[in-house]
Amino acid sequence: MGVPAHSRENQHALSTLTSIPVSPEPNDPIPVPDPRPRPHPLPDPPPDDEPIKLSHRRRRSARIRACPLCAC
Repeated sequence: MGVPAHSRENQHALSTLTSIPVSPEPNDPIPVPDPRPRPHPLPDPPPDDEPIKLSHRRRRSARIRACPLCAC
């Protein structure tokens, strides 16, 4: 007898669906990562509780460090 008419229509529909070129859906552009990661600045260190005492503020201590053998 042959193939029933409804199955022939289904085969025809399948063949036309697969033969129609379907354009891809428009997608959002993919962001391109930076080639080199940028360095982030370091955060400022917390302030010290005690200020740093500089020993060279006095004249005599600077001379002593410059010439340890003489006691000028």
